Amino acid sequence: MPAADRLHARPASNQAEVPVISLWILDTGQRGDLAQMVAVARQLSCADVRIIPLVDDGQASRLPHWPALRGASLAGVSSAARRQLCPPWPDVVFCAGRGAQAAARWVGRQAGGYTKLVNFLRPQAPLSWFDLVITMPPFRVPPAPNVLHLQAMLLADAENADDGARTWEERLNSLPRPWIAVLAGGGSPPYAFDEHDARRLADCMEARVTSSGGSLLLSTSPRTPPGAVRILQERAATLPHLAYVWGRSRGENPHQLFIRQADEIIVTMDSLSMMTEAAASNANRVMLFPLANANSMKQRLRGLASHLADTPALSAVGRALRSLGLLLPPQDKEGYAAMLVCAGYALFAPRNNCNEMAQDSDFVAPRRSLRPVVEAECRRAALAVEQLLARR
Repeated sequence: MPAADRLHARPASNQAEVPVISLWILDTGQRGDLAQMVAVARQLSCADVRIIPLVDDGQASRLPHWPALRGASLAGVSSAARRQLCPPWPDVVFCAGRGAQAAARWVGRQAGGYTKLVNFLRPQAPLSWFDLVITMPPFRVPPAPNVLHLQAMLLADAENADDGARTWEERLNSLPRPWIAVLAGGGSPPYAFDEHDARRLADCMEARVTSSGGSLLLSTSPRTPPGAVRILQERAATLPHLAYVWGRSRGENPHQLFIRQADEIIVTMDSLSMMTEAAASNANRVMLFPLANANSMKQRLRGLASHLADTPALSAVGRALRSLGLLLPPQDKEGYAAMLVCAGYALFAPRNNCNEMAQDSDFVAPRRSLRPVVEAECRRAALAVEQLLARR
C-alpha cells in the first residue's frame, strides 16, 4: 500500500442517506493491521481517504509499548507524519496496533471531539477511548456497547487485479498443474518458526507436489527466518517451482497471484491474515500447517496472568485491567484455525507424518470458501462506521 496515499473508496450511491466523509488511516507498518482498515475504508463513501504512515520504515519500536499509560500522544511518531496530522481534522480516524491508539486519541483531542475514533483488532487501551472498536474472535475483546465483534478477519483485495505481478504469469503457465502454493510466515506469538518446522514444512510440500505431479509456488514473508528460507529454497530446487523470497527476489511480489491461481494452498498458522486469505481463495484444498509453540518466558507470563485473571477470586480485577488495555490475552490463533476447519473452509496439515498429505481421501467433499463471510462482515463493519457518523 503506498505511503500517505489517497485510497479509492466506494462512491456514494445516495448522498442523502450516506454522507460523504473524510477518513485518516494511521499506519504503523503492520501489513495485516493495515489490510483490515483498508478493507472497510473501501466500503465507505469517502471524499478523502489518507493513509498516514506514523513511522519511517523499521521504526515501529519507537511507538509507545503501553498506549493506555501514555494517553493522547505523538510519542515515536515521525516528523513527516506530524506534518500531516494537522487541520482540517477528518470525520473519522482508523487505527490499529500499539502506538496508533495514542496518536488517534491525540487527533481526537485536537479536533475537540469532532473526529470519531475507530480502533481495529484489539485496543491495547481503554475501550472508552474509542467511539467504535471493530474486532474478531482471535483477539478476545470483551463485550461492550461500542464493540463490534466480526466472525472473521477482513481482506483488502488489491485494486489492480494483476497486483503488479504480470511478469510472473508466463512463468506460472509453463508449470504443470496442480499448482500448490506454500505460504510461509515466521515466528509470531504463540508460535516459533525454527529449522525443525521448516524441515517439516519442506517434507509436506515435497510429498504433496511429488504425489500430485504438480508444481510448487513458494512465497515467504518478512518474518520468515533466514534458516527456514534456506531449507525451503533447497527443497524447492528439487521440484518444479516458482519461489518468491521476501527481500531477495526481484520484481513485484506474486503473493496474491499465487493465492488466486493455486489449486491447493498450504499456509503456516502464525498469520491470521494469511490463513484468512487462503480460506477465502478458490483453491480446491487449503491446509493449515501447525507450528511449534514458542513457550518464551514472555508468553508464559502473559498466559499465566490471563489465566489468573479468569479465576473467580480475580475475575473483577481481570475485567478491569482488560477494559483498560493493561492485560491483553494471547491471540487465539489455534482457535481461529479450528473454526476454519470445523466450518469446512480448511483442513489441518498432519503434524508428523507428512506422507499423509499425499492422500486424496480427505478432499472428496467440495471445500467451502470463506470469502462470502469476509465480504458480508466487511459490509457490516462499514455500516457500523456509517451509523456512527450519522449519529454525530
